[in-house]
Amino acid sequence: MVNGFAGLRVNGLRVALAMTRNIAFVMAFLLIPILYSLIPIPAYAQQDAEAQSSQVTSQAVERTLALQKGLEQRMALDLRNMDIVDTLKFLGQKGNINIIAAKDVEGRVSLFLKDSSIKDALEIILLANNLAYEMRGDILYVMTEAEYKLLHGENFKDTRRVHIFKLDYAKPEAAFKMLETVKSDIGKLFVDEDSGSVILMDTPEKLKAMEAAMARLDKPSLTRVFPIQYARAADIAASLSARLDSKKTGMVQADVRSNQVIVSALPERMKEAEELIKSLDTKTKQVFLETKILKVILSDDFDMGVDWDKVFKQAQDYGIKFFGDFGLSSTITTFFEMAAGNEVQPGSSSYSAIVKILQQYGETRNLSTPSIAVTDGQEAKILVGTRQAYVTTTIETGGTTATTAAQVQFVDVGVSLKVTPIINDDGYITMKIIPEVSNVDSELEYQIAPDVVNTVPIVATTTAETTVMIKDGTTVVIGGLKKDEKIKSVDKLPFLGDIPWLGAAFRRTSDDLEKQEIVIFITPHIIGGDVDVADETKKPKGVRGYE
Repeated sequence: MVNGFAGLRVNGLRVALAMTRNIAFVMAFLLIPILYSLIPIPAYAQQDAEAQSSQVTSQAVERTLALQKGLEQRMALDLRNMDIVDTLKFLGQKGNINIIAAKDVEGRVSLFLKDSSIKDALEIILLANNLAYEMRGDILYVMTEAEYKLLHGENFKDTRRVHIFKLDYAKPEAAFKMLETVKSDIGKLFVDEDSGSVILMDTPEKLKAMEAAMARLDKPSLTRVFPIQYARAADIAASLSARLDSKKTGMVQADVRSNQVIVSALPERMKEAEELIKSLDTKTKQVFLETKILKVILSDDFDMGVDWDKVFKQAQDYGIKFFGDFGLSSTITTFFEMAAGNEVQPGSSSYSAIVKILQQYGETRNLSTPSIAVTDGQEAKILVGTRQAYVTTTIETGGTTATTAAQVQFVDVGVSLKVTPIINDDGYITMKIIPEVSNVDSELEYQIAPDVVNTVPIVATTTAETTVMIKDGTTVVIGGLKKDEKIKSVDKLPFLGDIPWLGAAFRRTSDDLEKQEIVIFITPHIIGGDVDVADETKKPKGVRGYE
């Protein structure tokens, strides 16, 4: 029994020792982290750890930026039935990016793009083959849509779909312009002008709208030849081009030889072109201009010119009524006149009355009475004078020789008149009138070589410009165009004054200054067309279109 108790104590002691060791081990396990945290860490070790963490973050950012940069790189693609995995590998090499395709990724690619980003090309390829992608760091992982939904529990976030149209008739540029107004903000368009294809990428709803728009646009166009009767084919073609070519819905050509217009357009545009040609190809009206150009050689008592206010008052005694602008002190005096309720015409008694009044200021001479017909909107030119010729000499010096060339040039001097009439539907005529009086005043001499002198005439010019609107048959009078002309006169005794050398004693040469004022009368008449616009009293005799 003693031995039994002794054994019990020994066993108890062993158990106590074992429990003591276990408790000490547990305490040591718990205290070691606490003691380790109390030990100060050297500063250099902490900085090294932070630098490693920052370096890892910077590298990740650089890889992400490199991926985005590679996706934005632009390139041209011409893929003909190429395996999609090989296509992804090709895009990865071009953009220097990492692309990994899942094992279920398969399909063929036929695509032609010009100046497109790799990202746009990739999206078109994936959407066309029901594939999806996601970015995992600097890796672009391509998978099927089913795998994407299994991983994320939802469909691929890009709801856009791709459709390729092959145009048969419409121009790709016209299709692009129209579809730009239909697509959504997330949609994209790509046009291949060489193959006549349009690639659409947008939501299913927008794709349906664009398909309907393309169906209306891609129709066979009509081609018609319109003979032009009165207008110029080139002018009408320019007007049509502004309507059709601006919308890229047709083509217009002008055949100048046959004066025809060739139009190719959609049926609804062809109706518009036909109506426009019909409105433009109308009979062109003409204006018959009766003009009289008078020269009043002013006497010494009226060297300041004609007093037009006095002329108006005296003309009223003859029953002539005036209206418009008159009494001006400027270079040009423009007025309209009316006699006994009827417009004054050159050759009538009213015109003769005005000429009679002007004779009080000096000798009156009729320089010219030209009559000219001009098309509506075109310029008519009248010149009463001479073409002054002068010679200019040029010298070209070579290495050892010099070449002298003479050239004859001309300058118009005298009285010139430019009139541009525009007719409206109410029988009024708007005329832009530019009269000019010129004469050679002196000469300029300049020497270009020791024995070569050029002489150039200096022309003194008086000109004015006005625009008036008058009724058909009304006379416009323009006065105040003054000029001084040098007159060289020779007085001699008969026979004796013609004797060489000795004749100088029997003749006298004098230079006189003659003051002149030019007065211009213009009476326009509307002619042409099926219906005469002018009244019977206004019809000029013998003018075509009034029979």
